[in-house]
Amino acid sequence: MAEGAAEPSAAEFNDLVRDWIAATGAEHVVIQGEGDPLAAADVVVETLSLAQGSGAKFRLNTLGCDIRYIGTVWRRRGGMLEEVVFAALPLVETVSVFLPAADAETYDELLEPREPGAFDDACAFIKRASMVVDVEVTAVDRPDVDVAQVEALAKSLGAAQFRTRSWLGD
Repeated sequence: MAEGAAEPSAAEFNDLVRDWIAATGAEHVVIQGEGDPLAAADVVVETLSLAQGSGAKFRLNTLGCDIRYIGTVWRRRGGMLEEVVFAALPLVETVSVFLPAADAETYDELLEPREPGAFDDACAFIKRASMVVDVEVTAVDRPDVDVAQVEALAKSLGAAQFRTRSWLGD
């Protein structure tokens, strides 16, 4: 998208999903953004609602963090982000949460979240989402992260799957 261009609406995303499925026969659609798609949760939720019956199976890729920051923005606008997002999760097949570390200090060093408590928010998000939908947790297999600890944490929070991504980009 060109810098300064208007963000697409849910109706425009719905049209893209339906056009994509019609043109390719694909069934799977991944929702992710340049940042966290939950920053535009209202558009994501409306798109999921509009796309019902399209034949698409959705995966939501998220950090599950900065929920506190995003939630604060939503509350200022008179809404409750958490309730809107969690009410829409049954419309996705899988939620994939990137959890880069098993402790708050390392997490904060790696992601530099805008608000304190993002690690706790991400863990709470995984736990709550796991009660509604299959959750996959991913981590990067990097030398300064104990991936086994991240996996153990993810499983303890209810994640159905855990996957590592390569630090080297292969």
